[in-house]
Amino acid sequence: MEHILHSSIMNHLEHHNMLPDQHHGFRKNRSCETRLILSIDDLAKYVDNRGQTNGILLDFSKAFDKVSYSRLLLKLKHYGINNCTLNF
Repeated sequence: MEHILHSSIMNHLEHHNMLPDQHHGFRKNRSCETRLILSIDDLAKYVDNRGQTNGILLDFSKAFDKVSYSRLLLKLKHYGINNCTLNF
């Protein structure tokens, strides 16, 4: 059931181009690894051009454990996820 729900929401978001191109998590043909490769490539380009590079390292491993469900439901509704899916 989780797979069906995930597929339905992702199809809706992708059909309406609601996800930025930089978003790689939980998308077809994309992963955290593909995002990391692009970031390292960008970093290498800045270093090659002797540009300034700043970095901030964040650990989001527990981020989904702290999501406010009421805020999540509001955002999903804002992005056009219907009441049937929200109620589930």
